[in-house]
Formats: sequence, C-alpha cells, structure tokens
Amino acid sequence: MELGYQPANQELEDLLFRALEAPDDPSAVIGLLISKGANVEAAQQKFHLVYHAIELKRPETLRILLSHLGESALYDPRNLFAAVSVGDLVLLEAILARHSDPDFVENDSHVTPLMVAVDREASDEVLHALIRHGADCWKTDRIGDSPLSLSRSDRVSDLLRKECSRPPNVTPE
Repeated sequence: MELGYQPANQELEDLLFRALEAPDDPSAVIGLLISKGANVEAAQQKFHLVYHAIELKRPETLRILLSHLGESALYDPRNLFAAVSVGDLVLLEAILARHSDPDFVENDSHVTPLMVAVDREASDEVLHALIRHGADCWKTDRIGDSPLSLSRSDRVSDLLRKECSRPPNVTPE
C-alpha cells in the first residue's frame, strides 16, 4: 500500500496543462504525470493540450502527448498542425490518410498546415506529403500571404516553385 497523497485524475489533467506553461522544457514533468495516471485524452478534450504545445513551440512535449494519445490523435484534423510542427512524417501521413482536407484551418487566421510547414522550414518529405495529398500552394491566410510568400528559406521556396508550378486559374501560354 502506498502512503501519501494521491491526486485524482482531474487534478493530474489540470497539472498537465499547467506544466506546459513552465518556463523550462516540461517534457519530464509531463511524462511523470502520465506515469502517475494523468488521462491525456481527457486533458486533450478539456484543454487542447496538443494545440497549446504547438503554440508554445514545445516539440518534445508534443511528441510525448501525441505518443500517449495513440489512435485518437489520428482522428483530430487539428493534429495535422502538430505533426507538421514536430516534423513527424509517419503521423502526418496517417492523419492525412483519414482526412480529405490537407488545407484544414481551425480559426479565422486561415493558416493551413502547409503554411506552418513553410514557416517551420519543414523537411522536404513533410512538404511533399502535404502537397501530394492536395495542399493548396496558393491558398492565402487572412492577411493575404501564401505559402510561397511566407517562405524565408531558399530550399523551401525552390521546392514550392517546383511542386506548385502555377497558381490556380492560370493556364499555360
């Protein structure tokens, strides 16, 4: 029998969310909370942990959360952003296989997973996967930026120019 205080699952879930905001990398703390019984799926539903980890740019924490969400991570199109953010090609392909819209946007910013991949200078494989699954290279965000206009990397810009030969509604001469 263990002695001492054992927090309830709801408290552990609240601690998961609070741990994300720690100034240092919270991966070890989050791993410990999960090992003590924190329900990642319940916390994800309540706090959108994955999306919060993306916003805070916590890739290691994101990997831990996604690995504990398992199959359920594949059915939430918001996790396209997570897969792109950490450069996880296997997860990205698995999510794209279950969702027909690689241009999923969650809010009124109109930012797509391809825009996030460009901003994060994702690997060629991640960029190719999004484009192969139909990501619109010419789609613009709320302020009118396209993936190409967002690119700060010659490698990414060259790949987009090659893979996205011309904007929609433009016929070759």
